[in-house]
Amino acid sequence: TKLMSAVICIENYDLSEKVQASKAADSQPPMHVDIKEGDSFSVEELLNIMLVESSNKAAYALSEIMGSKEFVLAMNDKAAELGLENSFFADPTGLSQNNISTAKDLVLLAEYIITNHPLIAQITTKKTYSLPNLGEISNTNKMLQELPNVALTKTGFTNYANGCLLMAVGPAAGGEYTINVVLGADDRFLEMQKIINSQAQ
Repeated sequence: TKLMSAVICIENYDLSEKVQASKAADSQPPMHVDIKEGDSFSVEELLNIMLVESSNKAAYALSEIMGSKEFVLAMNDKAAELGLENSFFADPTGLSQNNISTAKDLVLLAEYIITNHPLIAQITTKKTYSLPNLGEISNTNKMLQELPNVALTKTGFTNYANGCLLMAVGPAAGGEYTINVVLGADDRFLEMQKIINSQAQ
């Protein structure tokens, strides 16, 4: 969900625009280090916070620039445009059990991001990110410490969806990427490692 939120942001917003976190944004479930009501960040800074640490507060704050309802409509319009036939977005954070997608659709979304929005891909692979008025946050994908050639990644977890993980690796000699998706896992990192190990054999 947050990957699609990032696409809507980067295609509709000025990355330098300043955004002040609202009470509604601050009410979203927090991460270990997170923004709070009254904090002011640029769109690009909020994109980093949302994608590196998977901040729900940052995702919601970004949606409020357009208006949260309009933002979610834009997410679903984009899904239709990209041919994501089995995806539906109910919020910008991914917390609702009404957010749905499939491995096939997530591969299509990843391909679109790698091809059209390298900034999003680059942000997702940062191991850490620091801001003076926030502190240092760490990427929710601990596998970045072990794999050198990750081009795009995003974690996901809710009680409804269980552990989810997307990782695009490459490019290979022919310029192609391998996009791996794990959904509904008890241990998303273990399952992803199994896939990557099998590809290396």
